[in-house]
Amino acid sequence: MKNNDRSKLLNTIRAEFQNSRSFVITSHINPDGDAIGSVLGLYHLLKDEVASDVTFSLLLPSRCPDNLQWLPGASALQVWENSTEQKNLVRNADCIVVLDLNTLERLHTLGEEIRGSSAKIINIDHHVQPETFAHLQLIDTDAAATCQMVAELFSFDEGTPSGIQKSSEGSEHRMSAAQCLYTGIMTDSGGFRFPRTTPALLRLAANLVECGADPVKAYDLTNNTHQPAAISLLGNALRSMKLFHDGRVCFMVVTADDLKQTGCTVEATDGLVQHTLSIQGVRIGVLFVELPDQIKCSLRSKQNVFIRDVAASMGGGGHNYAAGVRVPGVPLETVIGIMHQKLGELLNAVPGEE
Repeated sequence: MKNNDRSKLLNTIRAEFQNSRSFVITSHINPDGDAIGSVLGLYHLLKDEVASDVTFSLLLPSRCPDNLQWLPGASALQVWENSTEQKNLVRNADCIVVLDLNTLERLHTLGEEIRGSSAKIINIDHHVQPETFAHLQLIDTDAAATCQMVAELFSFDEGTPSGIQKSSEGSEHRMSAAQCLYTGIMTDSGGFRFPRTTPALLRLAANLVECGADPVKAYDLTNNTHQPAAISLLGNALRSMKLFHDGRVCFMVVTADDLKQTGCTVEATDGLVQHTLSIQGVRIGVLFVELPDQIKCSLRSKQNVFIRDVAASMGGGGHNYAAGVRVPGVPLETVIGIMHQKLGELLNAVPGEE
């Protein structure tokens, strides 16, 4: 998108925010740090910018993970239960903001309700191939996180926060927004380790810290609050790791028995896949999680090996270096076999990887 077109779109979105009296803000099922951070970050920024009588409903198709419930404003998050009251919130909203997803299918029944709403729908996201479901779509596939895009929408990247209108410097809501947005950027960039960690992103992170984000708190409360059961699950997952394709692919498996034995939920598997890439020579890592009705696959890669198309070919999607897919109704070993074959074909097609 050309700079002039982008500036025009940003101004149109800001104007829509200013003209709306009731908001619904949402993000995808099984929300991660970027999803929660962008929902809460936008919520705080709008609370700071618009009139005090404007209403907000923060609706998510599944609960906020335990390690993100410390974020300011998390108590305002509601789990979508498809109730009449919640349906009315969606139907009567002036503006619905859909964050960090490129298809309404990732909202399940909430997505169906949004699709039928007469509200102005705004989609802000950094995933490729977005579905056209919104009146206004701000898409930047080069962004490290949706939180980065929300921060830029309110000019945090320019050093002095501004947006719909100037508000008091250092307000409580802006400080809370800075904390939420920084945390989302931190998690989606892998702690500023992934390929989209640019000088501009690091400058933005510094600006967010200057505006009130606490980077030590963000890292500690997000990453260092594991329950003993989760560490037991990690041990099982590490013992399951196997190398394939001349040591370039690592598979990690969490079975239904692992979850039952440790008493963990699927949330405890978030981030485990990163351990696969810590092995020398590994270019692709996959975590398979056996759930009652499906196999959840998380894919990660590095060094110019793009795995999004592999996930897409199995019904999933994501980014070049981070993707995922859920395969229903197929046994674990079958999914592992399919993935093994597809990744072998991928590596054979990558220059220098034969």
